[in-house]
Amino acid sequence: MKILGVVLAGGLSSRMGQDKASLPWNDNQDLLHRAIEILKVSQQEVWISGREVAGFHCVLDIVPRQGPLGAMHALSHALAATDWDAIAVLPCDMPLVEGGWYGEMADFLRLHPEYEAAVLAHAGKAFPLTGIYRVSGLTTMACSFESGNRKVITALQGLSHGTILKPEHRLMNMNQPEDYQRLLREGKQGGEHGI
Repeated sequence: MKILGVVLAGGLSSRMGQDKASLPWNDNQDLLHRAIEILKVSQQEVWISGREVAGFHCVLDIVPRQGPLGAMHALSHALAATDWDAIAVLPCDMPLVEGGWYGEMADFLRLHPEYEAAVLAHAGKAFPLTGIYRVSGLTTMACSFESGNRKVITALQGLSHGTILKPEHRLMNMNQPEDYQRLLREGKQGGEHGI
């Protein structure tokens, strides 16, 4: 199975008050490049969704400002004429996710060809923006978007999917400055939990 890594980096960051992707994570990288590093553990190639980044293939939203499902819609169209079998997605604001978890999700999909996606979860709550989607599942999500849905979790519920359980604190994202500070502390205390 040929899997493309995709960093979701197109959000407005309105509650953060500044661009989340460019926030510093450690001494030599920002959150965008942290996400790229995480995905490169399991994926040989990484694209960026939602913004232009030098040195990367970038996919901009077809319909602007429609959130993550709008990004999945654009990715579905961008992948239509390629030979990728699936995409591994990660938002730029989830720096505590481990790259090896994408290998676990890929293994799950290899063992279960009937599933269209595998996503990370905790205590019954799926985190649909940290997952691997077969191109067929991505197409289904794009159709959901085109029919008026704007919620990724609703689109995920329309797919056959499995979940890989992980600790909730590792699946936190950041929307406000206090979230960012909390994740910085967590990353430093845990030695960034590896990649």
